[in-house]
Amino acid sequence: MTNEQRSNSEGERPYQSLVRMVEDLYAQHGDTHCGLGYPKREGFDTRYRIYLDVIREAELGDKCSLLDIGCGTARLLDLIKSLGRKEIEYRGVDLSPKLIKAAREKHPEAAFVCGDPFELEEIWTAQPDYVVFGGIFTCRLQMSVEEMTAYMIRLVGLAFAHCRRGVAFNVMSHHVDWQRDDLFHVPFDRMAEILQANFSRHYLFRADYGLYEYAVYLYRSAVTE
Repeated sequence: MTNEQRSNSEGERPYQSLVRMVEDLYAQHGDTHCGLGYPKREGFDTRYRIYLDVIREAELGDKCSLLDIGCGTARLLDLIKSLGRKEIEYRGVDLSPKLIKAAREKHPEAAFVCGDPFELEEIWTAQPDYVVFGGIFTCRLQMSVEEMTAYMIRLVGLAFAHCRRGVAFNVMSHHVDWQRDDLFHVPFDRMAEILQANFSRHYLFRADYGLYEYAVYLYRSAVTE
């Protein structure tokens, strides 16, 4: 029996516990930083601006499609609208029916899909320009480091194989005063090994926004003049 078959036979995949955690927090705190799994208000909005920065400077203003995996209540779309970024064609995906319902109520005109990215062929056949995973790989709960790493490689690999331009995601930094056992801390050199072994040498790390994490921008091609 494969790991995936074993997981299915037990009734769920390991990352389902992450979905339940956010749903519980959302039930308690609503569409706030606490309700979406971020303990501090400080830096909450900064993360979303950082995700959008995966769009390269030379491409700013150009029409592009963006697929937001783990979109939650569509806070990234909130930001896109507040900035007037009409050139971005947004689509959100989440495993939680509760969070997708909230996103649709805020943005009834937008495209949202509820389901598992591993099973939603239709979101990949459209070949989005960019794919964003916001906060998907920061908390691992009961998953081991090895399980979380494998999950990240598999999900980022799915996105990278189908996107036209690039992928953005974040993980917890290894370079902190102390680490939590339930979070996913990845050293820069380990992340570089993973990216180069599985995807591409065209990537950037962003650790300049004052939080105990960093963002990864992974591109299909090198910067052009």
